[in-house]
Amino acid sequence: MNYSVLDDTRCIIGESPVCIDQCLLWVDAESDSIYRFNLKSKQTTQFHVDLPVTALAKLKPSGWLVVTKIGIYAMDEDFQFHQFIANPVEHFPTLRPNDGVASPAGDLWVGTMNSEELESPDGGLFILSRQTLSLSKIDTGFSVANGIAFDKKRRLAYVSNMFKREVYQYQMNSSWTQVLNKKVIVKLSDEDGMPDGLKVDANGTLYICHWDSGLISTYSHTGQPFQRIQLPVKHVTRCTFISNDKLAVTTASYEMSESDFQQLPLSGATFQVDLEGAVADTEFEFDSLLLSEKLNKINTT
Repeated sequence: MNYSVLDDTRCIIGESPVCIDQCLLWVDAESDSIYRFNLKSKQTTQFHVDLPVTALAKLKPSGWLVVTKIGIYAMDEDFQFHQFIANPVEHFPTLRPNDGVASPAGDLWVGTMNSEELESPDGGLFILSRQTLSLSKIDTGFSVANGIAFDKKRRLAYVSNMFKREVYQYQMNSSWTQVLNKKVIVKLSDEDGMPDGLKVDANGTLYICHWDSGLISTYSHTGQPFQRIQLPVKHVTRCTFISNDKLAVTTASYEMSESDFQQLPLSGATFQVDLEGAVADTEFEFDSLLLSEKLNKINTT
């Protein structure tokens, strides 16, 4: 296994990498910044969006859904315009959105957390419907709901319950709106840190990014451990494929001391990890005719 630095920008919490049209995008979840790295030119563009961004999902046919600490917004391709869509916890002042990932059905799955007491189990898992733009809750009891990922072939969804050190596997119905079965597929030890971002490749292999240990671990859909990849960072946050055998990985420098940086100076950078045998899966998109019509009306008035 080889790794290299794609971009050495030191993010506080680099998160939510998405690869679209030969560009890798990610956010710094402790700032207002979104980054776009051109995989051909190797140039990085930084966007300041005046929103406390935490996650990105591609909006079909163009634009982005941006999850922020104050709700979900639609934005244009270059992040100049934003329109509020929804907030699953707007009536709960201590709760906020955290992660967000488009599903194989074209909906958006959103995880929430308690921003004042991270270990409080009042985070939830929600679906923003592409058909109605309404929110429905599908699970509760999260001490930071994080790392949403999907296995389209097997109709499986995976979500991290971060401070419980558990990764859940959900068997979904054909429309990806109802949970048929839920189980703990992976439980991390204290030494291995906490599960953060997740990704599934086309073979059904689950990739778990470890907060507080610099690891990426891989598992089968039955929970069999495969591989452990150590990066020279304190926190690995999330990963996605930029091609077959190549994984892009965001990391964090959150609350690191000077001593920590002396030992792990690349913390917060974005990496490429070269793998053997991995097959990239699709980046799913939020596919909502209703939202497209709504945005078109706003843009023409």
